Amino acid sequence: GDPIWKGFDALSRKFGMTSFEIMDLYILICLQGDVLFLKVLGQPVLVLGSVQAAEDLLDKCSSTYSDRYVSPMLSL
Repeated sequence: GDPIWKGFDALSRKFGMTSFEIMDLYILICLQGDVLFLKVLGQPVLVLGSVQAAEDLLDKCSSTYSDRYVSPMLSL
């Protein structure tokens, strides 16, 4: 199955909501902005409301969290 539905199912069991109610809540949260930081049960949660927000975050943070060595380019 789709991983996002597994996440909705886990949340619905935890909070006693249907997967569709969780999805509606996610949509309402995303209407507030593309990137939101929330605390849920004391845990930090970063909500990305668009593919562009996810790509931007990955592009900007990949060099910080990547363990690959970046070799400098030499100009010829």
